[in-house]
Amino acid sequence: MTLKFSEISGYRSSYDVLGYLLRLMSSIWHRKLNAELATIDLTEMQFVLLLGLGWLVETKPEGVSQKALAEACGCSTALASQVLQKLLRKELITVESDTRDARARVVRLTGPGEERLSKAVMLLENADKEFRADNPKVSQDLFDALRAAIDVKMANSTDPGRDFGAMPLTDSAGE
Repeated sequence: MTLKFSEISGYRSSYDVLGYLLRLMSSIWHRKLNAELATIDLTEMQFVLLLGLGWLVETKPEGVSQKALAEACGCSTALASQVLQKLLRKELITVESDTRDARARVVRLTGPGEERLSKAVMLLENADKEFRADNPKVSQDLFDALRAAIDVKMANSTDPGRDFGAMPLTDSAGE
């Protein structure tokens, strides 16, 4: 092989690439979260949809359309449908036809779903605390820098109205 990466790139190593660092940090964090979620028989994607549903039903207690849930969680409707079927088999949600539109499906949390979501949120909070505990100042600086960078990217987005996640942003979220 005659190709030398150092000759075609200004990067000296993968540690000079922002995307690599973000992916590596994300992998470290997700590994911890996934280990925690496994203790209550949830995958990360199942948790994402339960969490999104939990946020959304605060303003729509009658239930959320499967499409709206997928969009709020940043996944395809096909992926959401597959994951929701697993949550349905675990009896954590119900899925019914919308009375106003037979093509639409309405998703609701069940009592056991609410309990599992509560446990999962506690695990998330604990995983986050443990992740930050190694060096709280560095972790807070990283968090603040990521929030600031996201604010800049969202402000400069060509699609600023797009919801990139199910958790609502509040004025106090960045404080």
